[in-house]
This record gives sequence, structure tokens and C-alpha cells, in this order.
Amino acid sequence: MSLSLKSIKENQGFASIVEVVVTSVIFIIATAGILSTVSMLRPHGQISSDKIEAAYIGKGIMGDLRTQVLATTTAGEELFGPDLALGAHGPWTINGYTVTYTVTEPIPNVRKLEMDISW
Repeated sequence: MSLSLKSIKENQGFASIVEVVVTSVIFIIATAGILSTVSMLRPHGQISSDKIEAAYIGKGIMGDLRTQVLATTTAGEELFGPDLALGAHGPWTINGYTVTYTVTEPIPNVRKLEMDISW
């Protein structure tokens, strides 16, 4: 059995095609893994952005309600503005978020506000 130079060159060419195909398959698998990881990160980022925006909306509403506490009186219903009356308030829609809050009075002249923001 003797190998000619021509048959050795043909085998080397065939081996390089196999190497290219194997390398391409490995590259495609690696790229698919990276892309799936990146695409999974995006929904979590959107959820975080929605939560942060909802927190800022709640902070703004509470800031507005804080201005309705009247410092000129010391007791009774006249201490609080109309939006701080006891009971449930809302729902309102702000930028696609639905806001409701409930005001209770755990001790006299103290109001407790529980807010729910959903989207």
C-alpha cells in the first residue's frame, strides 16, 4: 500500500471541511446560548423598571397627600384634607398604573395610609 501525494492532499482538504463544519456548529450553539441568556434578562429588567416607576408614582401621591395635613389645627377632622378622609379612595389610573389607597385611624389624630399600585 502506497499513498501518493495527491491522496494525502485530498484527505487534508476533507479534514479541513469537517473542521469548518464542526467549528460552525460549535459557534452556532454558543451564539444561541448567549442570545437566550440575553433575551431572558430583558423581561426581568422590564419588571424592575415597572416596580420603580410604580414606587415613584406612589411617592408623588404621598407627597401631595402630605401637603393636605393642616398645621393650623391640632385635632379632629379639620386636621386632614378631603383626600385623607377615613375610608377607601380610588381607583385612579396614572400612566397605566391603577392606584387605590385606604386611610385608617389606628389612634386618634393619626392617619395610616395603605396604598396599592397595580399594572
